[in-house]
Amino acid sequence: MRKFSLALAILALTVWAAPASAEGLFQRCKDKKEDINNMKSQVDSLGTQMDQVRTEIKGLEDRLKKARAKYSAKRRQERILNKKIKRSEAQHKRMCKPLERCGRLEKKVEDLKASLQPLHERLKRIRKELRKRSDVISKLNQDIRRIENKYGTLGCANLQIGESDQTTFDACAQLSRDWNDVKTRIERLNKFMKGLRNRMQDLMQQRRAKGKELRRLTKQMRASCSHSHRLVELEALEKQQDDYRSLQDELDKMDTEVKRFHGLKLMKKLKKAPKKPMLKPRKDKKNDKDKKRKRRRGRRLKRAN
Repeated sequence: MRKFSLALAILALTVWAAPASAEGLFQRCKDKKEDINNMKSQVDSLGTQMDQVRTEIKGLEDRLKKARAKYSAKRRQERILNKKIKRSEAQHKRMCKPLERCGRLEKKVEDLKASLQPLHERLKRIRKELRKRSDVISKLNQDIRRIENKYGTLGCANLQIGESDQTTFDACAQLSRDWNDVKTRIERLNKFMKGLRNRMQDLMQQRRAKGKELRRLTKQMRASCSHSHRLVELEALEKQQDDYRSLQDELDKMDTEVKRFHGLKLMKKLKKAPKKPMLKPRKDKKNDKDKKRKRRRGRRLKRAN
């Protein structure tokens, strides 16, 4: 009985609920269908988008391929250029090596020129001092000629004290003083010339040492750097050597003139007049005999006592 009642209840529920359930299912199915269609639309849209992305990827791949090809080409160009650079550098080094050597030689020329400048300034000072002494020598020659002429005219060589005229004697005495002054000036000049010769000798020694370097550099520059303007400066420095030779000649000439003064003798000591012989008194022979007798007599008396 119970089973039968339960069955009737279930059947009643099924019959009464069927219209309501059918209506809900339809709506759900419709909604589901719309969802599916929406998703399909999304899939279609994604497919389109993916096609666009694939197109972009293909474009990027093509661009990347082209970029890689371009990079490879640039890389080959780089390797080729690097090889050319190495070859060019080697050629440049071989070709321009003389120019590098010229640069070093030009630096040596500049240093040599700077070291020669003080020597040339010393040369100028020595020449200036030497030419000043030319006036001293000229004045000495004038004074010597004046003294010689007046000495000969007055006859001072034969002057004798006590016999010569006082005026002549005074004039000759003044000539003697003038001559002593000349000798003093000659001694000063000789001392100066000795110092000047030492200075010139030292200068010439240094210039000769620099001259060797100058000739060596000139030879090297003419062989490797004939285009260099420094070669003209070297040739000018070589011409300066003539100035040193010229000054040496001037010094030798003046030295000869000064040495001529050394053996110069003019003044003699004034002679005194010889003394006149004094008259001796006549001897009285008789008186001498008397004196001798007296002396003998005196000696006898002393012995007797």
